[in-house]
Amino acid sequence: MKGAYDPLLRGLKAGPMRRQARRGNMEILATTNRFTILYANSNGIRRIWMDREAHDPSRDHSEMGESIGTWDGSTLVIDTRNLAASVLTQNMEPISANARIIE
Repeated sequence: MKGAYDPLLRGLKAGPMRRQARRGNMEILATTNRFTILYANSNGIRRIWMDREAHDPSRDHSEMGESIGTWDGSTLVIDTRNLAASVLTQNMEPISANARIIE
């Protein structure tokens, strides 16, 4: 059955990696201190902060986590932490509250 394992189609929480993999429109807005990604197909919003040097360990965990971006030459490197334990990967695998995603 097509889509049976897609967490978004089953009403489950999906994190940034699954939202990026799903087809659909997204818009990237750039300001001086962050990139904001708007996902039209799942009503999601992701912010990548460019003016933060470290993650805030007291921050509440969320499905999109806390993303901090840095430049490595002309490549944007994104480090995401503080993800909610209920967030699922594109393979329907749950992740722990200590997960870290480097893009």
